Amino acid sequence: MSAPIVKPNSTRGIILLWVCTDPVNTWTSKDMADELEDMGIPRPQTMAAIAALRQRGLLWPGDTRNRRLDRLRASYNGHQSIREQGAA
Repeated sequence: MSAPIVKPNSTRGIILLWVCTDPVNTWTSKDMADELEDMGIPRPQTMAAIAALRQRGLLWPGDTRNRRLDRLRASYNGHQSIREQGAA
């Protein structure tokens, strides 16, 4: 069974790539939204993409502290999805 396909140039694809390739616990939802907003991607679109990646099982549910630091961590399937894109 292969991992779900995520378009590499989409908001979901960018988020998943960054979370998979950067050191663990580098990204929070807020940091990701800030960074992508600087690139012209609206904050609500980023938050919806993060929610969709979690629903598809590509990101683990967030670890929150004081409801502010929502750490983004890729699941096994999230890593597999990125690896399969690189092999294509």
